[in-house]
Amino acid sequence: MSTVRRIFYMVAQGATLHGVAQTLNCEGLQPPEISRSGLWNVAFVRGMIKDDVYRPHSFEELEALVAPEVLAQLDRSSS
Repeated sequence: MSTVRRIFYMVAQGATLHGVAQTLNCEGLQPPEISRSGLWNVAFVRGMIKDDVYRPHSFEELEALVAPEVLAQLDRSSS
């Protein structure tokens, strides 16, 4: 999750998607296994940023997405 947070931070600070991918590759950071090439690339980074899983979700949306025992651990007031 720290890599995802970092990618969003880099983009928010004005880094291009190419720049993000290049930085991660230069640091030798491996992308998730779903990257076929074994390298970070613009399409993969763009897909992460656009993925709904990383957008904020309301507590009600989470009720349909996560197990009840996980939901019980969340702070309802922060949604």
